[in-house]
Amino acid sequence: MKLKLLTIGLAAGLAANLFAGETLQLKLVPERGCVVKNSPQEIVMKIDLSAVAGKQKARRTPLNLAVVLDKSGSMTGAKLEKTKQAAMQLVDRLAPNDILSLVVFSDHAEVLVSAQKVEDKDALKEKIQSIRADGSTALYSGVKMGAGQIEEYLSNKRINRVILLSDGLANVGPSSPRDLRQLGGRLSERGISVTTIGVGDDYNEDLMAALAEASDANYYYVKDTEKLPEIFAKELGEMLAVAARDVRIEIICPDGVKPLGFIGRAEKFESQKANVNLSQFTTGQNRYLLLRCLVNGNKPEVARVKVNYTEASYTCRSEIEGKRRSETACAYA
Repeated sequence: MKLKLLTIGLAAGLAANLFAGETLQLKLVPERGCVVKNSPQEIVMKIDLSAVAGKQKARRTPLNLAVVLDKSGSMTGAKLEKTKQAAMQLVDRLAPNDILSLVVFSDHAEVLVSAQKVEDKDALKEKIQSIRADGSTALYSGVKMGAGQIEEYLSNKRINRVILLSDGLANVGPSSPRDLRQLGGRLSERGISVTTIGVGDDYNEDLMAALAEASDANYYYVKDTEKLPEIFAKELGEMLAVAARDVRIEIICPDGVKPLGFIGRAEKFESQKANVNLSQFTTGQNRYLLLRCLVNGNKPEVARVKVNYTEASYTCRSEIEGKRRSETACAYA
């Protein structure tokens, strides 16, 4: 019996980087080169996005940053002192046009520094130095309060980020990974991401990772508190290298192709269409999605992918204007 094969490929020119010179480049890469005609088969399509490396920026994107620190009793000593040192070094590296707020939590959360431009660094560092450890761990409340400070200056012209640091288990208020994942998802929809830093051996890794992943941000584990300033510096360096923000990916499968979902992601298809939101891309960064599809072997088009994102256009002294761009690619069988 002779099998008829259909070649899986990309539309002309799409195998190479698209739209040379743009900030994000889009490729679709099938897992194999052909399928049997008229025979339903599962394939995996790689949706590959990369930010152009080496693209120079005239001025960086201003930050809207909320630092949320655990000051529960278990932070007493070196943990808290290194945390304060790292936070003060962060203040030193911020620009006058950046927005900073500081929230601390133990039995409850409180705003220590309300959202404001970084104009008086000495006053900000004095507030940080005044933090003392005591009480329990109202982590959920701390993140919500930090997000509330972000919303005071929420703008698509800024990078809106919460940095959460905790060394223990959330034991006041909502405290399950599901609770924190849902919170992270809601914040992501509003354009706010939450980087989490777990310190020591006692914290809830599942909870901290769930919050970061759901809001499309970074998660760090720090066993040695001496490395806290290094982690804060790394996170700030990534934010200062952002090339594209508010990245929204739309995937449409035509009739005859059954989308089976994404590998490692929770987004679902509705009426053959799914949307995936990513907070940002840093210069030179590469990220991808893996889409599982059931193709019937006689339809030429497997998926159509459209990516919208905001690229920074540095046209004025103190603010940036976001330039919205769109790229589209098709995969065929």
